[in-house]
Amino acid sequence: LSLELGNDTTICQSTEFILRNNFVGLFDEYLWSTGETTPYIKVNQSGTYWVLAKHICEDSVVTDTIHIDVDPAIPFDFGENIFQCEDSALIFHAPVCNNCTYLWNTGSTIDSLNISESGSYWLTVKKDNGCSSTDSVSVDFVKCECNFYVPNAFTPNRDGFNELFKPAYYCNMKD
Repeated sequence: LSLELGNDTTICQSTEFILRNNFVGLFDEYLWSTGETTPYIKVNQSGTYWVLAKHICEDSVVTDTIHIDVDPAIPFDFGENIFQCEDSALIFHAPVCNNCTYLWNTGSTIDSLNISESGSYWLTVKKDNGCSSTDSVSVDFVKCECNFYVPNAFTPNRDGFNELFKPAYYCNMKD
């Protein structure tokens, strides 16, 4: 009976990898380094994994070992939704990454993107080994001018209208 888990390998972060015998022969009993006793296991962490397998008709135990490395994701975060004054400039920059390709939802493949319209934007950064990371953000261009006025009269007659003498404005004031 033969047992073969395959060559040591690297998987992308947040990916599950199934370890099982690559040969056709099935065994009746399994014991994995994780304590599981199933014919296969799913792994998503770096480490060395082994399996002991036994066929009921055979009196011998076969074993194999494999090392799994996890390639970490490319860290980047555009943050929360962005509100930007209309007629202003906004530029998103991709994370610095050697041997990576970039794909924006606009179809652009360069490492930065000039934004001039409201909408949702995402970027996928892919390493040369196929591992990728994606992040997205919503951008809203809004009117930032804020007009306010000071009334020249008020009517404190308890009718619920114009009860207080104060400036009136229809935006969020900062200063």
